[in-house]
Amino acid sequence: MPLTGLYSDRFGRKNMFTLSILLSTFMGIIRSYTTSYETFMVFEVLDAIVTSGSYCACFILGVEILAPNRRVLGSVIIASFYTLGEVTLGLVAWALQDWRLYLRALYAPGIIFIFYIWLIPESIRWLITN
Repeated sequence: MPLTGLYSDRFGRKNMFTLSILLSTFMGIIRSYTTSYETFMVFEVLDAIVTSGSYCACFILGVEILAPNRRVLGSVIIASFYTLGEVTLGLVAWALQDWRLYLRALYAPGIIFIFYIWLIPESIRWLITN
């Protein structure tokens, strides 16, 4: 989402990350119940737009929490977990072999995330500037 950076600066990294995850979870679960190709593709595009926002907000939030001398290492670790997640998605798809179950398994952690929102700290830099 091209406006994610602007919205993150205005409303906070945590708020953008939370909103993106919740919208993505909602769209993914709805997409698993679609019956037409057109509806599936509409939710696919909307989910892609929202998900790009969650990754950007999460990455910035994660890097800003770290001390300046640890940010490069933190960036590498975040990127490594992203890659590990992509590999895990392939294994889950191979194990389930049903696209509806796959989507539900993919978006189920977003539902669990609702109960852990309060554990994510807001960026200190954002709090200082606002």
